[in-house]
Amino acid sequence: MTPDEPERDVLTLLQRRAAALVALRLRSVSVVIARLAGLVGEAHALGHSHADIHARLRAAGLGVSWNNYRAALVRARRRAARARISETASSDVIPGGVGGTVSSDVGAGPAASPAGTREPGASPVALLDALANAQRAASRDYATAARALARKPRSTPP
Repeated sequence: MTPDEPERDVLTLLQRRAAALVALRLRSVSVVIARLAGLVGEAHALGHSHADIHARLRAAGLGVSWNNYRAALVRARRRAARARISETASSDVIPGGVGGTVSSDVGAGPAASPAGTREPGASPVALLDALANAQRAASRDYATAARALARKPRSTPP
């Protein structure tokens, strides 16, 4: 067994899985790359360049350009990071905090929660998540109102 065998095995496995996903005729190249993102990361961690990985994907029949490969990989990593963050944040959220005010959540320290249910460092994560949700909701509501105003006919003064 040579030192290069495990590394070659990862590239071979990547090529085989890519060929299997190509055979499934998934809706886009990005979906295939997203499903292979973990294996791509593992191959890169073993020292393989992204150019080598891209060449193996193309050899497996995946018709992806270099730019689309990089963009799809970045999107897949970002999506995975968001999923990990939302898992962490959802495990730290206080039940019943959806309808509460921000000031009550901010003022409530670890002593206000039931004993041992929340870590001291979890409060800022839940607060930032709630603020991000509120910001998305506010921007969505304003966008709807702005579109409704743009559709109204303008009245001219007599």
